[in-house]
Amino acid sequence: DGVYLPYAQWLAEHDRFDEARQAFTAAGHAEMATAMLEALTHNAVVERRFTDAGYCYWLMSREAAAALPKDPRALLSDADEATMARFTEYKDRAEMYHAYDYVYRATDEPFRSSLPATLLNIGQFLLAKFATREEMPLGISLAYVLHTLATHGEALGAFKLARFAYNKLQGLRIPAAWQAAVDLACVVTRAKPFSDAEDLLPLCYRCSTTNPLVSNKGDACISCGGRFVRSFVTFEHLPMVEFEVADG
Repeated sequence: DGVYLPYAQWLAEHDRFDEARQAFTAAGHAEMATAMLEALTHNAVVERRFTDAGYCYWLMSREAAAALPKDPRALLSDADEATMARFTEYKDRAEMYHAYDYVYRATDEPFRSSLPATLLNIGQFLLAKFATREEMPLGISLAYVLHTLATHGEALGAFKLARFAYNKLQGLRIPAAWQAAVDLACVVTRAKPFSDAEDLLPLCYRCSTTNPLVSNKGDACISCGGRFVRSFVTFEHLPMVEFEVADG
């Protein structure tokens, strides 16, 4: 403690944060490592470095997971339950900030590298996450997510989704540069079909139910409740089903 703690503080002061985190942990001050990561995460969000924020939350989720019992059949104490809740929160935030970075860049930067279908998947993923939360994470704009869903949904034939997103946008404070285009698009989409293209609708690989593009049940099947597992490259949900092998 007498060696590692001053060394960790020196590393943090010289922007060597990964080494500082390891030194804090070696000194027996894991809470100081977490506090440093939380400060770095807040700064990253304020500076619109959402990928860095997601990475910091991912590191914190790994630290929380490492503190849980290694035996999956072990009973969890109250402290373990709190650690598990912290792990889940950090993991969710890591995924949301990683996904939102694509939306932010595609909206504010002059060029984008993501395909429209990928951005549509990301918008669905983020809305599904928001549906199960009481508040939006700091720095994430619902208007940006809805604008992405509306513009790319309309282009890809998801007219019902686009109409939903434009109607929601009209009830939010949006950049002045968007206002005229959103008002016009909201009127134009009323003349479009009242359904989404069938090839865009997600299929549950557990019960074979065709799901809507947006639901209030989160990122899960509306019929069986099976959680969707997504690729973090295209954000499509993968043909994977969770199951447990029976004892014996």
